[in-house]
Amino acid sequence: MKRILCLVKRAVMKNKKDQNKIVDDVTKAISGLNVKAKAQTKATQNWNLLRQMTLKKTVGCTINGMYK
Repeated sequence: MKRILCLVKRAVMKNKKDQNKIVDDVTKAISGLNVKAKAQTKATQNWNLLRQMTLKKTVGCTINGMYK
């Protein structure tokens, strides 16, 4: 939420007069954040899946210090 507020402030400072431009900038920024968040959750899911599979195969074994 804080990041979104920062983005809004930045857009307002950049385009004080043109309100449509402010809306465009904020929309672009938020959609960018959403894409990042989705990519991050996907990576986390893949990582957890990999970890579970590895744990099942080699119980108690550490791979590159993945789980200690």
